[in-house]
Amino acid sequence: MRDTELPDDFSFPDGEISESAAIGARGIFGTPGFFVAIADVKRVIAKTKRLYFWGWIDYDDVFDDTPRHRTEFCFDVSPDEVEDRGQTYMRFPAHGRYNGADGDCVRRPRPYEEPTKAKK
Repeated sequence: MRDTELPDDFSFPDGEISESAAIGARGIFGTPGFFVAIADVKRVIAKTKRLYFWGWIDYDDVFDDTPRHRTEFCFDVSPDEVEDRGQTYMRFPAHGRYNGADGDCVRRPRPYEEPTKAKK
């Protein structure tokens, strides 16, 4: 949540949510959910606050001798209230920075690390 648009020098810090997954060809991986206060959602609808979400994925493909890959994303959550319908129209336009793959990314992919297993 922000009062203004993201500044040009925004660092896109890593959050607390982190997941590892193995995804096969044509596989699907969903992102974890998170809570947003209703009062904050109303501020975003009223255009007095801005809401962004961003993330990244580092991955290896199945081809031998290829470099590790990275994809980064940042979206501006842009709801518009449709008063005559009693609904909210949700848009998620891509933010200008932090949307790219491989050489267009802000950061380089991290080396692969074997996921740690939870202790019982």
